[in-house]
Amino acid sequence: MSRFQISMSFLVISLGAFNTARAEEVEHPIYRSWARHPIGTTIILKSVTTSGGNTIETTNKTTLVKLTDSTAVLETTMTSDGTGKVVESPPQTYIQRRMFPLFAGMTKDDIGKPPKTSKHGEETIKLAGREIKTQWFDSTGQTEVGKSLTRTWMSDDVPGKLVKAVTHVPTAKNTTTVELIEFKIPNNKSD
Repeated sequence: MSRFQISMSFLVISLGAFNTARAEEVEHPIYRSWARHPIGTTIILKSVTTSGGNTIETTNKTTLVKLTDSTAVLETTMTSDGTGKVVESPPQTYIQRRMFPLFAGMTKDDIGKPPKTSKHGEETIKLAGREIKTQWFDSTGQTEVGKSLTRTWMSDDVPGKLVKAVTHVPTAKNTTTVELIEFKIPNNKSD
């Protein structure tokens, strides 16, 4: 055998081994949440961070612009007063793939939930002029200034799934609250 044939044989064997070791692919819950809605569906999330007497407000507007069997194309615009004046970013396009690999150590039940969850439950909350059935999750994390405590409310009925999140960093006396403030479905008379 020539060197080329040996190299190609090794490559074919390696690729075969790689394919058998590939992770199982699962449907991404964010794709699924957008795929339930028509093109033009828009959500707006408002984030308010208070720290040391200062407040910063940011809004993220996300619109479904295209949907295929394999991707959801989203356009997001952010507006923030973090610089002392209101600044709007140019629209950014994000492609959410439908399928993704289930990573080692994860189960299908872990998908779409915040990491390091200590408690969870169900709650119906009213935001964006709607009553939304949610699942909430308490989780902890670590920032550069100390431990963070977060409660996140999520719903399969809301594109992107995020309905509300409140994060406290006690050592920094910092709180960030993110809430759904608008949810519009084109040609929906209930909006």
